[in-house]
Amino acid sequence: MIDKLASLPHEAADTLARPFARFLKIEAAAGALLFLAVLLALGLANSPWHRVFL
Repeated sequence: MIDKLASLPHEAADTLARPFARFLKIEAAAGALLFLAVLLALGLANSPWHRVFL
């Protein structure tokens, strides 16, 4: 029965989501992603574009 399950085709969503899930399991990578999001938010808040996103 396990052999039959292994031969099933993978869903397209699984193929796309698996690398992201593996990336987010690495705590340092998740911290770096959070840090980049903070930098982006600070940059946007202090730019002329901040009025667009209010």
